[in-house]
Amino acid sequence: MPSVVHSRLVTKSPLTLHPHIPKLTEAEIDVEIQRLDEAFVKILGVRPKYIRPPFGEIDERTASYIQSKHGKTIVLWSADSGDSIGGSAQDSYDFYANFARAGPAG
Repeated sequence: MPSVVHSRLVTKSPLTLHPHIPKLTEAEIDVEIQRLDEAFVKILGVRPKYIRPPFGEIDERTASYIQSKHGKTIVLWSADSGDSIGGSAQDSYDFYANFARAGPAG
């Protein structure tokens, strides 16, 4: 697996069903994160440290809960790979490879 893709999958991950996180109860958040963690451990052998909320929706209540209960760092994005509007797997790979080469923005 190319290192940029492996790094992306290991460190950041969207929730499994793309729920609107601020609308979930703590128990529903627990189920989502547990399912996500179990899938990553089963497939890649690692548990994600970061989580990207679907639609970029997060509020203080849910962010605080996820960070304190699950130890996850919330990551929001500042650039879009276009995958949600039909971009190909190659488009996503190229986007993230270029993004990784460029490094963090100033």
